[in-house]
Amino acid sequence: MNPENTAVLLIDLQNEYRHSAAYPVESYHTVLANAASGIAAARMSRVPVIHIQAWVEDAAKSDYPLLHEGLAEELRSAVADSAGAAIGEEVAPAGDKFGYIDAGFY
Repeated sequence: MNPENTAVLLIDLQNEYRHSAAYPVESYHTVLANAASGIAAARMSRVPVIHIQAWVEDAAKSDYPLLHEGLAEELRSAVADSAGAAIGEEVAPAGDKFGYIDAGFY
């Protein structure tokens, strides 16, 4: 691996995939632990780490079936500034590049 032309791209490592959230992913804690290990190695090697976070604006949530008002706030998935849309603390950006994708369905 040549650090001069290499980057680590992390996509959607958000809380909405935890076992008690809107879109539970089996063994997500393992996914986060493995990603955190890779992030640490990349940072030590000065390889850029780029985080991508997908979310929808609150006004667009009606187009997203699991974003209706019936869900508890902690389960609201991918609504901008919600707990579900937040990047997991285990892999949180720390001076890394950061991007947002508005995942609204149009």
